[in-house]
Amino acid sequence: MQLLRAKQVTAIMGLSQMTIYRLELAGQFPARRKLAKNSVAWLEDEIKAWITSRPSGPVSRRGVEPQLSLFT
Repeated sequence: MQLLRAKQVTAIMGLSQMTIYRLELAGQFPARRKLAKNSVAWLEDEIKAWITSRPSGPVSRRGVEPQLSLFT
């Protein structure tokens, strides 16, 4: 089990910290762990599991609703 800091998670995901925060609030991303007063981290295994759970390949635009809605 390895802990990943915010910069590592954003680099792996290619998402901004704000997008990750929004996904967390919506319950669509693994929750961070509080390490100290001003320090948080994510479990690497949970991040990897989230990545593998995402759909792969092109998605048809007809009749398919997006699975990830950040701004609703």
